[in-house]
Amino acid sequence: MIEEFWTLTEAALRSHGSEAALKSILPGVIDERDFDKITRLAGAPLPETFKKFFRTRGGQKYPMSTHALLHGHVVLSLNGMFRAHDTDLTHYLVLADDPDEPPAICSPGVRNVLYDPRWIPVAWDAVDGESFYAIDFHPAPGGVAGQIIRVLAPDPGTGDEQERVLVAPTFDEWIAIHTVRLRAGSIPFDPELGFRSNR
Repeated sequence: MIEEFWTLTEAALRSHGSEAALKSILPGVIDERDFDKITRLAGAPLPETFKKFFRTRGGQKYPMSTHALLHGHVVLSLNGMFRAHDTDLTHYLVLADDPDEPPAICSPGVRNVLYDPRWIPVAWDAVDGESFYAIDFHPAPGGVAGQIIRVLAPDPGTGDEQERVLVAPTFDEWIAIHTVRLRAGSIPFDPELGFRSNR
């Protein structure tokens, strides 16, 4: 499924003539030690499918790319994950949220908090910066470590609600959902923004 995801993604980008999106994709991770700092953030072993995904291709250039490849979001590189986790993500959530008010919408099995340091961001909305997908290594009771969640942290001025939503029980299934849609050709594509499916 991993190879098919990248093969279908790159074929679709070529068919749309999206050279900028193709150029945003990084070569696969060669040095296994590059996974170590993400493992330390997670506090748990990384899923093998996650490692295979990033050995095949290394994600996208961050923060330069705005061409979404995965569920309407840019796929972060390992360095991008580390940076988003330690700087962009925490800085944004502190500025955007009332630290005393929990999210209005939160799925069962996901902690009802603004931010958990064991949420590892893997895909980022590079257009408006209001959401990201993360591997959740610190689930609430009923959740499963390694589940994929979508964190929506809109600008307070929009009136939109904070969301912490479970989207897939594993990284494998999350990639499979998108791969099936790629195979069917059912994902809307914008020449400037990339694949616009965001759920």
